[in-house]
Amino acid sequence: MPLDRYIALRYYMYIEVRYIAVKYKETEMDAHIRKVYVPMTETGFYILLCLREPNHGYGVVQKVREMTEGEIVLAPGTMYGSLSKMEKDGLIRFVREEEKRKIYSITDLGNEVLHLEMKRIERLYKNMKEMR
Repeated sequence: MPLDRYIALRYYMYIEVRYIAVKYKETEMDAHIRKVYVPMTETGFYILLCLREPNHGYGVVQKVREMTEGEIVLAPGTMYGSLSKMEKDGLIRFVREEEKRKIYSITDLGNEVLHLEMKRIERLYKNMKEMR
């Protein structure tokens, strides 16, 4: 990629992140949620995406592996650490236990964060296509 395109793309990405930060300030999300989840990690994104339907940690790991054709494999420590943190932050909630597995589901706050991240990714993709 030529240097001028690279610089332009980095500038657009900077503008996107600043725009998202402003959009988050307009919502009811507190500063901690904005700081931690803007922009989201791939792990966080896939966990929220998979928990739109109730599931357990291992089920999420399997779903992510399937969706990404094996390119992303969530390690147990990363998976369960993220679940614990997201539950504490109110993005997901414990639903029930089945066969010694905790079932989680996304909350309204989690859906809001996921939706904003999806919009951010769509804008990044659109900007990237425009720069080609």
